[in-house]
Amino acid sequence: MPDSAPQVRFAVLPALMFAVGLGLAFYYGDAWYGLPRYTEAEIEQSVELNLALALRANPASTSTDETSRAAIRSELLAEINQEQRDAQRGLVIGVVLCAFGLLQMLMLRRMARRQLPRLH
Repeated sequence: MPDSAPQVRFAVLPALMFAVGLGLAFYYGDAWYGLPRYTEAEIEQSVELNLALALRANPASTSTDETSRAAIRSELLAEINQEQRDAQRGLVIGVVLCAFGLLQMLMLRRMARRQLPRLH
């Protein structure tokens, strides 16, 4: 009895992986490129604004001005670095998917050439 199950073409999977990887690479590459570049003056201004807001919200705080300023600065820098790492991670994942998809397509093509009969 012949098998009536539909044949799945596995050549579509590497092409899909390549396309998704390319899309991710473009999306996260654009996101990384579009991230703002903060100057030291902008970071200090943001620290001062956040410190003023924190003191207004909690005027009876016992922490000193410098320790609060250092904590706010480290939180701000950590957030900036996290945004950059997220964009870079997405870009790398996209490039890796794109490369794996391309390599699989090339390997499938190479295997198909070896299985075809030679015409002399």
